[in-house]
Amino acid sequence: MVVPFPPGGSVGSPDQSQLFRDRGLDVIASSPEEFSTHLKNELEKWGRVIKERGMRAD
Repeated sequence: MVVPFPPGGSVGSPDQSQLFRDRGLDVIASSPEEFSTHLKNELEKWGRVIKERGMRAD
């Protein structure tokens, strides 16, 4: 799961980071540009999988 924070926002404290990790989420600090690149890559990757398998949302 990727959860972007608002501009200027952050996870905040180490306790908040640990809370995310305890729930199975990885906290990764990145710039808006890095997030955009990651999201584009994920959309391409999973879009290809969906098309190859003929998956549809009904």
